[in-house]
Amino acid sequence: MPKKTQALLTLPPQVQATLGHLGEHLSIARKRRGESRCVWAARIEISEPTADRMEKGGPAVSIGIYETALWIVGRASEFEALAEAHRP
Repeated sequence: MPKKTQALLTLPPQVQATLGHLGEHLSIARKRRGESRCVWAARIEISEPTADRMEKGGPAVSIGIYETALWIVGRASEFEALAEAHRP
């Protein structure tokens, strides 16, 4: 298992909570669609353990994996809005 970086060990509590909520919501979306974690992982092209970590809000799961999961559930546009440059 790869060594965790210091940044992952010192995440602000609010960031940890937000990732946890995101993972929980993705888990709910998967279950509402009647998909097993195995099918879900295959659709995202990740392993089942990675899908499990994502649904638990794992901070080491890549942002690309989270974005792909959001795309699958039709919520990618919200993530895209976050990436827009804001003018001061």
